[in-house]
Amino acid sequence: MTPLNALIPSAVCFVALTLCAATDLLRGRIPNAITVPAATGAVVYHGIVNGPLNGTLFSLAGLVIGCGLLIVPFAMGGMGGGDVKLLGALGAWHGSADIIHIFVYVGIVGALWSLVKLFRQKCIGAVLRQLLQDGYQFMLTRRWPQMVLSGEKIPYGIAIGSGYLLFEIYGSIL
Repeated sequence: MTPLNALIPSAVCFVALTLCAATDLLRGRIPNAITVPAATGAVVYHGIVNGPLNGTLFSLAGLVIGCGLLIVPFAMGGMGGGDVKLLGALGAWHGSADIIHIFVYVGIVGALWSLVKLFRQKCIGAVLRQLLQDGYQFMLTRRWPQMVLSGEKIPYGIAIGSGYLLFEIYGSIL
């Protein structure tokens, strides 16, 4: 891969993440009009640059793993489908190995952001009690209770973008 070809995935991801973070912050959603072309473009790009079989499989594996990492929080009502598709698009551009590192950075940013918000709202005790109750209920019933969302939502597109930026700066975390 030439140096220019190595920059293309990062450049496309930065543009897509900037647009997604802005729309998530302003409108509370991440549009398919950004995530679907980003993911599709990654599959096509890698199919051309890295070969139809190897490149396409590389990209599709990253897409599936990227989406799979957020499917449980999405299914539990903790985040929107746009967040899932955005991480999948990043996986399509960077592959299955790198998306794991990106996901860890995103998780760190999201957790820190959540903790800061809870401390500022002075409700961390109530949240921790609820988590303990939910954990106890899960141990008894083997079913995780449905999330009850209240208060401000976190525009997770910003956390995804920030985590990606950390990945680009620091590289592999594991």
